[in-house]
Amino acid sequence: MATRSLATALAAAIATATCLLVRPAEAIVCELPYEDIGGKCLFVDPLVSDTWYNMRLFCRTLGAGGELVKIDSANLLADIIAYIKRYHFDSANYWIGANDEDFEQKFKWQDGTAVPTGSPFWRYECDQSLSQRPLLDTTRNCAALDMDAHFLLSDFPCLGDDEVKFSPICEAI
Repeated sequence: MATRSLATALAAAIATATCLLVRPAEAIVCELPYEDIGGKCLFVDPLVSDTWYNMRLFCRTLGAGGELVKIDSANLLADIIAYIKRYHFDSANYWIGANDEDFEQKFKWQDGTAVPTGSPFWRYECDQSLSQRPLLDTTRNCAALDMDAHFLLSDFPCLGDDEVKFSPICEAI
């Protein structure tokens, strides 16, 4: 009798839990080499690296309207960071599709929309003022996910840094 009531209770618990489960969003279909990351068709390539301009061109050559990624939500940023860490792609910084070449400290995506500022997007500097990026620095005009800041956004020189690898994250548009 105890076994039957345990089985009945277990079946009821499973039925209740099933009702509480949230169905995941339908996966989107992406053309190769892109894959669904956070509901967008993205391609993370840690093997190729170059300047922001050359990586933007690289993304365009992939087809599907390729462009450096636009990270327009904290959830997408979290999904990209999780992907980078899951596949151990964490030995590079990653160019994204934002720059402030037109107006200092006013980062824009390639489609002209403003890049979100503040947490959780941009890294903080560990200086006395705890300043938050983007910095007021006319030599640092392109945005990248910064491996030294747990892949939060930082501004870097668009030509990169000879000591650091900058790889692309491309998005099919």
